[in-house]
Amino acid sequence: MSQPTVKYRGRFSGVTKDVYKLLVYEGKKRVGGILLIQGLSPYSRKDINNSPCPDDVKALIARGADPKASMWTVDKAFLDEHLHNKGIGKEMYRRAFAAIAKKKGPIFVHPTYCTIGSGTSKAALRVWKSLRSEYISSGDVFFLSDAPTKRKNPSADVHIHRAEEQLARAKETKEPVRRAQRIGAAMQEAYWVMSDDGPHRKRAARIHREALKLRDAMTKRKNPAKVPDAGTGLIIRGDPGMRMMVLFDAGMLRDIDDWDDDRLYDGSLILGFLDMHDSTLVTPIGRGLPAYEVHSAAAKDGWGPPLYDFASMLAHDDDMQGIHPMVLENTKAVMTMWSKFPKARQKKESKSKIGFILKPPKKPVVSLKDIKSSSNVLIKQKAAELGWRAAELRTQIFDSGLRLFEDLYREQKRKER
Repeated sequence: MSQPTVKYRGRFSGVTKDVYKLLVYEGKKRVGGILLIQGLSPYSRKDINNSPCPDDVKALIARGADPKASMWTVDKAFLDEHLHNKGIGKEMYRRAFAAIAKKKGPIFVHPTYCTIGSGTSKAALRVWKSLRSEYISSGDVFFLSDAPTKRKNPSADVHIHRAEEQLARAKETKEPVRRAQRIGAAMQEAYWVMSDDGPHRKRAARIHREALKLRDAMTKRKNPAKVPDAGTGLIIRGDPGMRMMVLFDAGMLRDIDDWDDDRLYDGSLILGFLDMHDSTLVTPIGRGLPAYEVHSAAAKDGWGPPLYDFASMLAHDDDMQGIHPMVLENTKAVMTMWSKFPKARQKKESKSKIGFILKPPKKPVVSLKDIKSSSNVLIKQKAAELGWRAAELRTQIFDSGLRLFEDLYREQKRKER
């Protein structure tokens, strides 16, 4: 039986060329394809254990792989059944890997399950296993060392145009939340240009400084509420690099004396919820500032600033500069709360300043260490009274925080419509 004739067509997409798609055609019919998405390099992550399949990545680095190489995930792959076991699937993977390495330089590639723990079919795993001998590999993580040719970054023109456009719109906008969003968008586009060795870095730095001036003018508001007293409790989940926090009412938890008390389940205990991930902001002089980016947050009235104070303390303990908002994704209530923090709490540099990095309070009413300790003691005591394990009670409170966050977030969005 003759080998089927197929053609391979691949291309990059996205402003920063961080997505690669290769399609397989038999005649005019599309019969297969593979999609890869770029992620952070092991070097860019605060802890290499946060990398996909970290043990395999560490093994490759120990063998000489470049830790600054970009990390690519095979997000999707398919091939029509009549073309299985003919070598076409393997060739599809080979061509995609080679095209990315040629354009992007040294790369790590890995299957989806390394990122989310599942999502890779048995057929795909067989392909990965058969390709191991062709690459520098450890488990299902491959390293390709092809070096790219030097070139200008073509996306710099796109980013600088967007930055200038958002800054101009921000200057014309009077509505505070929309104005803050456009200032943040201008800064975000400028970050892309300043973090690259391509053209327009000076223009991007100027835009960044102007955006900061606009933001500074918006933050001259009254001081936020103080950190609450020891009547509150705090639960922290995750590892350095990705943290989630739940602030709860310790006094109410002490009053609960039965495991079927509704307050354990309906969110009454919860005061606030916050989720933050590590990121790096780039100053106009090119210095990278590690900080936590607040991906999502919600709190009952008056508890937003204290929650963010604890988050900034945790960031400091994790060797971060502080926390900053993901402006385009936050609600009006969250952006209003951010605007209340004084400029003295913002991270400053000797030759420039970077906005939206909130430092921890110098003299908090309750330290992070104290509230964590008192919370752990209270949860252990209350769990023993209710006949639970401490881990079960902690999980129940945390899950209530997640549910309340979803409810509060939807309510905030509804009010903004």
